[in-house]
Amino acid sequence: MARLTRGRLFGETVEDGDELIQPAFAFDLAKFDAFGHTLLDVCLDDSKADAIERGFGGGELLKDFDAQAGFFHHPADPAHLAFDAVQARDECLLLGCVQHKAVYAAHELRVSAGYDGCDVRIYDRGSGPPIIVIPGVQGRFEWFTPTLAALGASCRTISYTLAGDLGSGRRLDPKLGFENYLQQVDEVFERTGLTRAAVCGISYGGLIAVRYAASRPERVAALVIASSPGPGWRPDPMQAACIAHPWRKALTFVATAPGRVWPEVHEARGSLGTLGFLARHGLRAAAAPMIPGLMAARIVETQSIDFSADWAAVQCPTLVTSGEPHLDRIVPVESTRKYAEMIPGAKYVMLERTGHLGMVTRASEWAALVAPFVASPGDTCARNKV
Repeated sequence: MARLTRGRLFGETVEDGDELIQPAFAFDLAKFDAFGHTLLDVCLDDSKADAIERGFGGGELLKDFDAQAGFFHHPADPAHLAFDAVQARDECLLLGCVQHKAVYAAHELRVSAGYDGCDVRIYDRGSGPPIIVIPGVQGRFEWFTPTLAALGASCRTISYTLAGDLGSGRRLDPKLGFENYLQQVDEVFERTGLTRAAVCGISYGGLIAVRYAASRPERVAALVIASSPGPGWRPDPMQAACIAHPWRKALTFVATAPGRVWPEVHEARGSLGTLGFLARHGLRAAAAPMIPGLMAARIVETQSIDFSADWAAVQCPTLVTSGEPHLDRIVPVESTRKYAEMIPGAKYVMLERTGHLGMVTRASEWAALVAPFVASPGDTCARNKV
């Protein structure tokens, strides 16, 4: 195992049969820490009106986690030990994990103690009907701060980092499987003092939201599914390659990301706004980096789960949103739209001039669609396009 503490990574001895592998490396992140103070107050909020100074979460890396394949394995598995030692180092350099006391703007982030002294960061802002927003497969709520800020104008908006990611405060228990994420939502309810709220799942988060609504109907007042992979979804060839070799393909994935989202961002923001949006979104992603192996593991896990009983069991009012079919190059819109067919009484609305990232590229318009539904979930949506 490796532990981050005060910006320095120390390797602990791991055993491979009779041989000992000691990943002896250390990296001083003081310069990155200073840079982060300048970077982060820009990237968290497009308007920069409520920019805050914050730090990265330090803490223990995933126990017995194979970052290359994205699966748990025995800690003495010789096939992985040497790679894990190198990967842990590279992951630390990539994530730039810095543990220090952060200064939070009032009501921006509420922090509670997590395991091993880590901070569980829960975004909790605004007032009005509560909505818990579950992030996508990258696991980081920070990628959606424009969405959360827009919702916060009308709702008490809560979000968090998915279990397993740095800053989540929760290890993934391999015995629990997908239940890890449901129990994490339970904890969010408890830590925020809520007994009932709307639950929104963005992309992969929609799978968590649907199962949670089906299994905890007493807690979910309304369900929002945003650009989520639906019944029958399978990764396309490029996605499948990234899942099979998440770390090897990580640079390719990042390098091709602007090309994948450029058409929808251009439609939503126009020529002048596209580069600015991509720069800000890139900074948000850099400040809260994804873990490719963990992303791959999440997708692989859901491919073996049958959610059909969950769709039929959802009892609360449900709103399904997507972008336009020709602009969503991540999840086919027809896949997302199937939720409206499978969940009894669900309503579907298409957000025009955007694709998979409509809740970010057109955050105000998306929030204007979702907030009234959260306030009065029983009302029928008058339009199927916005």
